[in-house]
Amino acid sequence: MWNDTEAEVVYPEGITEEELKKREDEEKKKAAEETEETQTQAKRRGAKLYIYGNGFLNDPNLMVSFIWSGSVTKKVKPIYKNTKKLAIEVPDMGTSVEIGTH
Repeated sequence: MWNDTEAEVVYPEGITEEELKKREDEEKKKAAEETEETQTQAKRRGAKLYIYGNGFLNDPNLMVSFIWSGSVTKKVKPIYKNTKKLAIEVPDMGTSVEIGTH
């Protein structure tokens, strides 16, 4: 399941503007909550996170960079979920990265 792609949300035809806006707002709220969590809580290596955006390509060369203090960089291959979502696991940044909230 973690490695599987996910279908993008397709709204049924004939949906009212009000209902469409409500569903889009719920999607945005969920993405914002998950983003808030990733930015305010420390994550250990191996923690699974989602990256939300638009226009992601299912490209085998796509990489995500983790950078600590400008001196330690780790690149990981994200799991393509759909054009709006990628999944990643936090890598081991090595012994030069101190343990704690960054």
